[in-house]
Amino acid sequence: MKNQTLTAMLIILFALLSGCQSTAKKQAIPLNKSEHTGQLSSLAFIHQQGQLIAESLEKDSTSAAFNWWNRATLLTYAHNTYPDLTDAEEESFYRFVRTKFKNQVKQAQYWRFDGVQGDNLVLSTYISDMPAAILLNYQYSEVAGHQQLRIVDWQLVHHLTSGLDAYFAYLHNADAIANSGFIKVIQSARAGQAMDEQQVAAIFDKLPDSIKTEPTLLTDFIWSSFVTIDEPSTAIIDTMYQFAPMLTPKNSAFWGYSYMYKNEMSQYQYTRELAMANLNNLQTNYAMVGVLYALQQNEVEYAQQEFMRYIQSQPHDAMAYAIYLNNLIDLGLHQQASDIFQAFNLQFDVKLNQQDFAESDQQKVAAFFNSPAFKQISQL
Repeated sequence: MKNQTLTAMLIILFALLSGCQSTAKKQAIPLNKSEHTGQLSSLAFIHQQGQLIAESLEKDSTSAAFNWWNRATLLTYAHNTYPDLTDAEEESFYRFVRTKFKNQVKQAQYWRFDGVQGDNLVLSTYISDMPAAILLNYQYSEVAGHQQLRIVDWQLVHHLTSGLDAYFAYLHNADAIANSGFIKVIQSARAGQAMDEQQVAAIFDKLPDSIKTEPTLLTDFIWSSFVTIDEPSTAIIDTMYQFAPMLTPKNSAFWGYSYMYKNEMSQYQYTRELAMANLNNLQTNYAMVGVLYALQQNEVEYAQQEFMRYIQSQPHDAMAYAIYLNNLIDLGLHQQASDIFQAFNLQFDVKLNQQDFAESDQQKVAAFFNSPAFKQISQL
């Protein structure tokens, strides 16, 4: 499913969008305040902190969120969650998960707080211009009127496991990983290097079951394979996914991508509905994935319906407008693209022109600007 519809993202001149953050306009709150001594209700405080984390990540994604980390709190949580964690491992564990978190969030931009799901703050972001949503597992405490929120774990909604799970997954399988082709696929994905599907399939076939059945390692291998293989076949997807846990609402976003890559629209819609319900039907950036896939499947009406539902909930998400518009142009859907083009200009008070689409397919861009649909709106 790696085609222009899902990967050709619009790179608009961001000078036009100065001030148009994807984080919605909110009441100003002083930054770097992970604690509070006022009279906020617990729910109001948690929502305030979620908003503040998103704003802080947007300002400095590589370090800002560590204002909500606390070593003692996280290690206490880790000991309760992973009984095998020894006191002697605490330092290496903390360094590992801190580095992993930093590496994960520094790839992202346009952060937005969407709401709360259980003990998780739900945040939206864009990773390499692709929409994504992340869950930040938090602990809330209040002692003598002193409120505090700490992050103790995190998970991308389309992954099987959390950030803290990775420590034992890699530690307990270090020898098996080192003596297999696992790292080659991971490194190729990070470097953006393509691999032949047969080569990846051969590596996966030789992996020991201890790697194939470990959810974190399986997730990392599958996602790396999707990056390195151009148009992965149904055969290799089914081969890898047979080792995944059975479909549940919690892992439905992970399963949804298998149906997406296999072009099975009905199954994808089913898993998407499960995933949306699991997120309390919050209009996170995960919802935009379904919009793009629907376009690729020529489900134009469904894509439009889902985009309108999303953008009505998140009207300040300039990147969502840009991505959707670029994909409409790429598919030659000039009437729909003209409507979004006009809505974009009105929403953000800008005047886009053909030069702002310099990174897109110029023949398709020219066809759009010369289309009767565009000429009609340009006269308004």
